[in-house]
Amino acid sequence: MIIGQAPGSRVHQTGVPWNDPSGDRLREWLQMDKDEFYDAHKVAIMPMSFCYPGKGKSGDRPPRPECAPLWPIGSYKNCRGWN
Repeated sequence: MIIGQAPGSRVHQTGVPWNDPSGDRLREWLQMDKDEFYDAHKVAIMPMSFCYPGKGKSGDRPPRPECAPLWPIGSYKNCRGWN
C-alpha cells in the first residue's frame, strides 16, 4: 500500500494518482513501470486526502481541515491483511 499526501494539480486534473514527476521518481525507486504500478492486484494507492489543497508559496498547501471527514483512515481497516 502506498499512501501519498493530497493530490497535486496535475493529479487533480487527470484523476490519475502519482501522474506527475513525483510518481515517475517513485516508480523508478520501486523499479516498476506504469502498467505494474497501476495494477490494483499488485499495488494499493491511497491519498491521505481526496481534496486538492491549492497552490501555496512554495508548492501545494497542506490538506484542508474541512476535507478531514473525507480522509480515508477508516478505509484502511477494509484492506485485506490489515490489522
